[in-house]
Amino acid sequence: MTKRLVTGYVLLGCSIAMLLQAPAHATSKHAGSPDDVRSGRQVDVAQATVTVDDFVYRSDNCYSVPGAIDVSSSLPIASWEASIEVTGPRGEWADSDWVSSNLAHEEFDPLFACFYLNEFGRHTVRADVEFFDPDYNVVANVVATDTFAVQAGSNLKKTRVDRLGATAWEIRGRVRATGGITPDRNHKIRLQRFKQGRWMTTRSVLDGKGGLVVLRYSGARAGRFRLHWSGVTDVVQGDVSSTFRLP
Repeated sequence: MTKRLVTGYVLLGCSIAMLLQAPAHATSKHAGSPDDVRSGRQVDVAQATVTVDDFVYRSDNCYSVPGAIDVSSSLPIASWEASIEVTGPRGEWADSDWVSSNLAHEEFDPLFACFYLNEFGRHTVRADVEFFDPDYNVVANVVATDTFAVQAGSNLKKTRVDRLGATAWEIRGRVRATGGITPDRNHKIRLQRFKQGRWMTTRSVLDGKGGLVVLRYSGARAGRFRLHWSGVTDVVQGDVSSTFRLP
């Protein structure tokens, strides 16, 4: 009898030591019913995703970059809180935020971006989400991440069309990279005509100082046209003008 009790105490002591050494995720990100724990099964009780779309500057102002968090849980959750941190292309701190909600979908602004402050490139957003039961006890912790690009856009517009003859025109335009960046000269600008279901280049020139574009076109057939610019860098992307008709 004494030997059985001693053996029982030893086994009990070993069991407690094993529980104390159990991985942290067993009580944070994963949890389950007593039957699940006894059988060794792990059940995901909470999930979270954070989503931020790529952002393109359309002017040299400051903008709030929109994002969203979606959560779900198999436990009775009363609310959740998320600590948000955004890092830039080189891993530098860019912005932070805090979100609290009792909804499954919550929109927020993870980054307040200013053209003259924030770097271009791919950013990373991290959300550390805590789930609370009705007594405000933490029942789960989830980490969600996403990446999004911050880049400059561009504007290419036709400014005027002058008739030079019965079937000849001069088209003027201007390329303006937004955010105060003016593209250097000598970037190819194409005059394209919509033909046979696709845009086809009819003429091309190099833009001048300040992105000035001057194209001359001769053709007897009427049609839809546009200007096309392929861009300067991966940051300052290409663009097309609105379409116009000749003659």
